[in-house]
Amino acid sequence: MRKIFIAFFFVFCFQIIHAQVNFEPGFVINNEGDTIKGLVDSRGYIKNSKVCNFKDLSEENSFEYKPGEIEAFGFTNGKYYVSREIVLDEDTSMVFLEYLIDGIMDIYYLRNLENDYYFAQKDDRLVLLDNTTKIIGETGKQYYKKSNKYIGILKYYTSDYPELSKKVNKTKLTHSSLINIASDYHGYVCEGEDCIIYEKELPKFKFIVSPIVGFDFNKVQINNKEVYEYYYSHPDKRPENIIVSSGEETIIKSNLNYSIGVNLSTNLYFTSENLFFDLQIRYGNYNYREYTENDEEVILIYSNGGNLMNNGTFKYVFPYKIKPYIGVGVSYYFTVNKSGINKFTGDLLGTEDDGLTRVLSNLEEIDILKSHYIGYTIGAGVEIPFMKEYAIVPSIQYNYLWDSFNVNQFNLSTLSFVLGIQLNK
Repeated sequence: MRKIFIAFFFVFCFQIIHAQVNFEPGFVINNEGDTIKGLVDSRGYIKNSKVCNFKDLSEENSFEYKPGEIEAFGFTNGKYYVSREIVLDEDTSMVFLEYLIDGIMDIYYLRNLENDYYFAQKDDRLVLLDNTTKIIGETGKQYYKKSNKYIGILKYYTSDYPELSKKVNKTKLTHSSLINIASDYHGYVCEGEDCIIYEKELPKFKFIVSPIVGFDFNKVQINNKEVYEYYYSHPDKRPENIIVSSGEETIIKSNLNYSIGVNLSTNLYFTSENLFFDLQIRYGNYNYREYTENDEEVILIYSNGGNLMNNGTFKYVFPYKIKPYIGVGVSYYFTVNKSGINKFTGDLLGTEDDGLTRVLSNLEEIDILKSHYIGYTIGAGVEIPFMKEYAIVPSIQYNYLWDSFNVNQFNLSTLSFVLGIQLNK
């Protein structure tokens, strides 16, 4: 049942990602030069370079434009795209290029599945700003070096003002660096006349705090063979209270547990406007109980206590009205108030109503649940707007952790369903 729910949740997020649209106020410019205002679907760099989905102001008529079918499209006070024919790897194609700056020398940007590309245009000549890596030297003594061809192109385009040469040498293939050099050049050529910068101003750095509650399923996995061999070869490190056979692995599952905590999220707009870093801290309880019996003996393993789980996650949020997201990161798990795991074995002399043996013998203290675990976390969720300023955020997380001192011997995995309330301010 749990696996079916997980599969359903991920399919649900996948369908949202592919089915949603994100219309924002904008415009298209047709090939006759007419500007038509309406709503434009914002689907990210790659999608925007291939297609423009547009609705007129009535929102009744929807149109899909491919590069070349319109001259340009854009978002009000935001990004601006133009149709251009480009050549990449000797292949010619029509795309929508993002217009970064309109001046004497124009700069454009394109992102596809393979790479990021910048183009410069002057006197109607569009050129790729190339910085491919070259292999230098003979076999066995080779090294890699950037071509820096784009520096030569920029020097050629700005050659009528040689005083810019030093600054061109320091120019990098980034939005801000290329916009700066193009703006400076425009200032020399057209003194007193401003160029037009279309690059969208990114939101300021901010923190988002969300209270959260979690529903957790935990599982302890002990690799008996590795533990046995490890302590056999390292007798000085063997705790006095550990007793484990050389058989196969032992798996102990917990009941449904609960946790509460807080999620701190901050934007990483210097890399992408949709990328965030989340720090999640949750405190909860755990309750492991494993009971087996046969005709000769009964085995009971149990443990109760608290745990503190800390996840640091890089999260990508898809830019839609209802915002699905995926995340991956590192996890640190710390047990507190641990009562220990006990193993009781004994003859089956009779049982009580709860199924436990009335008389047990041969008590063995086995410290199976460790204090510190470290590992990875993956997850997915969706931010659902609520009352304008808030969002309800259901998510699913899977953590796989190792005992930080004995990797692959004592493993812990957790499956969590987390619900948060996010303040969108």
